[in-house]
Formats: sequence, C-alpha cells, structure tokens
Amino acid sequence: RPLRTIERSQCRELHETLSKQHGPYLANRVMRHFRAAWNTALKEHDLPANPTIAVHWNKEHRRQEPIAWPKLPAWHATVVSLEPIIANGKRVGARPGVRGDYQMFILLTGLRRMDAATVRWDHLDLDDGLLHRPNPKGGKERAFTIPLSSECVKILERRRTDNRVAFPQGDGGWVFPTRALK
Repeated sequence: RPLRTIERSQCRELHETLSKQHGPYLANRVMRHFRAAWNTALKEHDLPANPTIAVHWNKEHRRQEPIAWPKLPAWHATVVSLEPIIANGKRVGARPGVRGDYQMFILLTGLRRMDAATVRWDHLDLDDGLLHRPNPKGGKERAFTIPLSSECVKILERRRTDNRVAFPQGDGGWVFPTRALK
C-alpha cells in the first residue's frame, strides 16, 4: 500500500488495537519499526509528516532488573540445576553444561547476552586471563579487552574440555556452542 495513503488516525487505531490484542510493548515496537521505515523512505521521497506522530505511546517500564543480592543464591541454585549436556547417553562433565556456564560467564563478566553468546576461542587468552570483544554492540570502533577472574578462566577451561566431548565434530570455534543452530 502506498505510504502516502496511510493516515494518522489509522496509525493511532492500529496501535490501540495491537495494545489490546498483543500488549503495549509489542504495539510500541510495531509503531517504532513503521516510524523508522517511514523516516527512511522520507529521505528519498516527498512524503507528508510521519503519521505515527498521532500515536499515544504506551508507557513502558524496564522489564529486566538486575538480580537482587538476596535472590542470588536461588538464581545460582537454578543455574547449577540446568539440564547437563548428554552425549551418547552419558552426562558430559560434572556441571550443568553450556547453558549453566554461559549464565555464570555473563554474571562474572557483565557482558551483554549476545556478546557472551558470540565469544569465540580466538577472542580469549586464557594464559593472561583476557577476553577481547572485536565487534561488540556499537561496532568495531568500540572493541574492548577485559580481564577475566580466575573463576571465569576455570569455567572457560571446563568449557573447552566439555565441548570436545559434547561436540565431537567440533564446536565451530564457539565457547558456548548450541546444537539448536545446526
């Protein structure tokens, strides 16, 4: 449908409908994507003002809070109780495996989820206890190197050993590989 045929009232009505049927966060997200597409088209075409200007945005609250100190022991108990890796009908390693190590790695490094999930072995210097992130959120110009705690190094050494057993064809260079993406 041609963009110039979309009216402000239609955007507002769609936002209200999405809010009722699918929730306020989804409705806001859909309208943000539409607004971005409109603004991109506006750079190339002569269009009227963005019709999302008429949307009454839903108030959003931060949905992810840090783990409170009193809840940390329960969180840790949950992490260590995650299903272990099973290879050839046998449990691999003494710990919960990739998911548990991944969660502990995030806690100990403070990395974003995707930064932690995309750590590769060639980003690590376990002898010096360093992790380099060559392409974090924000791009290559924001690359950084962080020191790793001794506990973090232990997790990574365990991952290397357990990955060899759990992924006999190789882990593809990923510290926290997954079969789900194969």
